[in-house]
Amino acid sequence: MYSQIDRALLCEVTEHLDIFDPSQRAGEHRIYSEYGPPEIMPRAHWHSQVEINFLDSGHMTYLINGRLVRLPAGHIGVFWATTSHQVIESRGDGQIAVVYLPLLDFLQLPLPDAYRESIMRGGFLLGRAQDRADALLFPRWHAELASGDERLVTLVTDEILLRIRRMALLPYDLLIDRRASATHAQLFNEASLRHVQHMSDYIATEFQSPLRVEDVARAAGLNTNYANGLFRKVVGVTVGEYLARQRLGHAQALLVSSDRNVTDIALDSGFGSVSRFYAVFTRSLGKTPRQFRREFAVQTS
Repeated sequence: MYSQIDRALLCEVTEHLDIFDPSQRAGEHRIYSEYGPPEIMPRAHWHSQVEINFLDSGHMTYLINGRLVRLPAGHIGVFWATTSHQVIESRGDGQIAVVYLPLLDFLQLPLPDAYRESIMRGGFLLGRAQDRADALLFPRWHAELASGDERLVTLVTDEILLRIRRMALLPYDLLIDRRASATHAQLFNEASLRHVQHMSDYIATEFQSPLRVEDVARAAGLNTNYANGLFRKVVGVTVGEYLARQRLGHAQALLVSSDRNVTDIALDSGFGSVSRFYAVFTRSLGKTPRQFRREFAVQTS
């Protein structure tokens, strides 16, 4: 039940739910963050990333598809931001950290099914436990993500992903569930989301094999063109691009953590040939695998 204050807030902002799509903003497929005092939003918006929110003091209120959600200080809130959302109230002089996590990174995490499915179905998850380290970590992560130092960005990304995994293993509350939330994500029905999850899981386990887009679609029981289009709508990249990113991530890890030759790494990562590996790697990262390995060695020496 809403309190009198809640109902007043709801009435005040309902007329201003003019949704816009900031999906073309820079960094849509790269993790980034914002940090500062909470700002009241003049209108609702949505975008494709998973949002991780942390407020260090006071509290903040979201309007998420007609439902009021309060984010208290010291707790982590996570939701898929294809749900139209709007900050309508902020109390206290706290600072909020907002981490924008690309959906494809979220899908790659080994999370409990209930946690991942709650996010994919439009849920807002609030961690019950407070961890005093979060008040130090979130501002540090923000500064290091903005530093331009790729080594720090990689390290921070890993730390944030691990923090989400920790949250998923501890008690949390589902503040909005699929029965109560009419979300933008429901443009993709539950069957569609299951198909995308099935495809992402299949890629995660089979990317080292000579996998094709048709194989991924077949594993989900879908036509190739339909599977590719659906995956792009939900995740923001095609099946082929997602598969290439899985392979590139594996190859990068091997390049910096082993002395295996490039040919072995290319084949172990699922690329059918060294020439194909070089073409994809250079196009994506702007440098060859050998240059990448050499630069990392210089940076860490």
